[in-house]
Amino acid sequence: MVKRTALVLLLISLLMTTGFSSASAENFRLTAAAGHPTTLHCIGVFKDYFIPEMNRRLAAAGGKHTITWTQAWGGTVVKFDAVLEGVEQGIIDIGWVGTLFEEAKLPLHSVTYVTPFSCEDVTVVIETMHKLHQKLPILNKQWDKYNQVYLGSTGVDNYHLYTNFPIKTLEDLKGKRLGTPGTVANFLQGTGAVAVSSPIPEFYNSIKTGVYQGAVTFFSAAGPNKLVEVAPHVTLVGIGAHYIGGFTINKKIFNRLPPEVQKLLLEVGNDYTKQTAKVQTEAQESFRVQMEKAGAKFSTLPPAEKDRWIKALPNLAKEWTDRLEPQGLPAKAVLKAYMDEIRARGFKPLRDWER
Repeated sequence: MVKRTALVLLLISLLMTTGFSSASAENFRLTAAAGHPTTLHCIGVFKDYFIPEMNRRLAAAGGKHTITWTQAWGGTVVKFDAVLEGVEQGIIDIGWVGTLFEEAKLPLHSVTYVTPFSCEDVTVVIETMHKLHQKLPILNKQWDKYNQVYLGSTGVDNYHLYTNFPIKTLEDLKGKRLGTPGTVANFLQGTGAVAVSSPIPEFYNSIKTGVYQGAVTFFSAAGPNKLVEVAPHVTLVGIGAHYIGGFTINKKIFNRLPPEVQKLLLEVGNDYTKQTAKVQTEAQESFRVQMEKAGAKFSTLPPAEKDRWIKALPNLAKEWTDRLEPQGLPAKAVLKAYMDEIRARGFKPLRDWER
C-alpha cells in the first residue's frame, strides 16, 4: 500500500510538472525558447505575434483552453546550435531551430543555400518553403525523426557584400578575406575571395581589427550590427534571400494537446510564417535607409561581373543531390519542387540549378 501510494504521488507530481493534469485539462504550460534574442526578427515576431495570437484565438474559441507561456530567449535555456536537441528531448516545448546550423541532421532544408541567385524576395522564399512542407511529406518526416512537429518557416533577406574596399570587378575580390556564417561560404567559390567562417555578431570587430576585410550578409543583419561603420562599401550583388529554419513543437507534447489546440497551433504557425516574412521585408528596407544615412557607399556589381560570378560557381545543387540521394533522401525532388515554385511565383533564377 505504501509503495502504491508513493507511485500515485509520483505520477501526480510528474503530470503537474509537465502542465498536463489530465486529457481534459484547460490550462497548458508551454516553454518557448531560442538561442537567439528577440532582436532577430523571426524570434521577435513569435514573441509579439504568435503567442498573443494563440491566446486571442483560444479566448475567441470560448476560453475552454488556455496556455501559460514561459519564454526563454537569447540562449538562456538552449544555445543557438542546441535547439533541435532541446525540443527533441523535451527540455523546451517549442523552439526556433536554425536549419542552417543543423545541416547534418536536416540536410534537405538547406535547398536555398545550394541555389544562390535564384530569388531575391524573402517573402517568396519563406512562403515557398512553408508550402513545400505541406507538399512534400519528406520535409516533415525530417522533423518527425527528431520528435518534432513543424509550425512555421523563417528566412533572411537578400545577401550582398559589405567591405572596407570598393568592388567593381571580381578581380577586386581576389585574395580578400570575407566573413561568412556556415554554408554562406559556398557563395564565394570561384570569386577569388577567401571565406572565413564567422558568426554575424563577430563581423564588426573582425573587420575593424583586420581579421578580414568584409562580410557576406543581408541588410537586416548589417544594419543593427552597424557594419557600415567598418565596412562602408555595400556592393549590391543579389545572391538571394534564404530559408534559415523555423519553429517546431515537441511531438509528444503536441500529441497530448486537445485537437482544437493542435489545430490552432498549426493555423497560427501558418499566419506567423506570413507575418515574419512581412516584418523581415519591412526591416530590410528600414535598415537600408538607416545605412544610407550612416554613410554607406552603395554600388551595384555590373551585370557582366555578376554573370561571371554565377558561371564561376561550381554546381552546388548537383554536389548536394549527389551527396544526399545515396542516403535515400530525395534531394532531386526537393530541388525541383523549390525551383518550380520559385518560377511559378514569377521569379526567373539566374541559373537553372536543377538542370
